[in-house]
Amino acid sequence: RHGENPGIKKALPSLDEVAEAFFEIDEIEGRHVKQERNRYQKHLAPYFGKDDLTAISDTGLTRHKGLLLKTLSPASVKLVFALLRRMINFALRKRMWTGTNPVSSQSDFKMPKVENKGERHLFPEECQLLLDALEKRSPQLRDMAMLSLRTAMRATELFDLKGKDVRPETNSIFIEAKGGKRYEVFVADDVIQMLLHYRKGPDDHLFTSRDGGRLKQIPKTFNRVVLD
Repeated sequence: RHGENPGIKKALPSLDEVAEAFFEIDEIEGRHVKQERNRYQKHLAPYFGKDDLTAISDTGLTRHKGLLLKTLSPASVKLVFALLRRMINFALRKRMWTGTNPVSSQSDFKMPKVENKGERHLFPEECQLLLDALEKRSPQLRDMAMLSLRTAMRATELFDLKGKDVRPETNSIFIEAKGGKRYEVFVADDVIQMLLHYRKGPDDHLFTSRDGGRLKQIPKTFNRVVLD
């Protein structure tokens, strides 16, 4: 076409440009991005923001991981690189860039190891990151995780929850624990509204499998999201 030089290739977007498009889509879809924007601006933008994605190598990422580990916990550093992985996957899906994600599980870059010593409570930002990732894969699984985080419900208690257990008039739900004992838990308005959204009959399970039956185990999607 007139005015175009076929010998000049279009410049690849910088990571800053990819990040802006990534956060814009998340905001349009109603997700909270403030924490992740702050994480990007503090831990990624100063080092990779002006580079296009071809300049981000596994060697550079490994060096940056070592730098971050001097001041941050392995769990916090893992959140930084999980965010970068999601942004690059976004760029690939939107055809902003073609290539191999240098933060993927197939690359030579290794995520920080997080020691699993007994119980470890999630930080608020980790909870939100988990919920956002689950929402993209399975809204029901996201709701189950949110309910568990807010009430400490076990998986089997989530599976057994029925329409009659939701009491909007008292902002509470009834949970059947081991041994058949039932107890009442008071929850916030947004939890009640989320559960009522399922519009189930009194004896219908709120959360169901693909065939509409009672869930028997946490879907594999959960583990894939956690390990991603």
